[in-house]
Amino acid sequence: MHTPDRLARDEVTQIAFLPAHQTLFVHFTGDLTVAHASGMRNAVRAAWQANPTLAAILVDLQEVRHLDSSGVGALLELTSQAKRAGVPFRLCRLQDSPRRLLHRTGLASLFEIYADLEAGQPNPYLTNS
Repeated sequence: MHTPDRLARDEVTQIAFLPAHQTLFVHFTGDLTVAHASGMRNAVRAAWQANPTLAAILVDLQEVRHLDSSGVGALLELTSQAKRAGVPFRLCRLQDSPRRLLHRTGLASLFEIYADLEAGQPNPYLTNS
């Protein structure tokens, strides 16, 4: 079993590249608010630049209890950048509060949202061609 290459880690953001799926895996811990949103966004961008041939970006929000406008803005910027590059940007395992916020504001439709990590993984038998 191949372990992912660790790209970044701080107190709230852990990023790993999963070579088997060409996926950037982002695990965020804590509140995705003004205090951490730009750091998370910058860490994802730096990891993406280090792995420009990504097949997908998978953001695990299981440990995010609160999402504010700065956190939503960071996720929107990243998903927009990913869409322009043709790279799926997937959110998974959202807690109730962030999920409700995205649905209440009508922003949920702008994201690919999955209940679990496995559902968010790219299918290795499909290509983006």
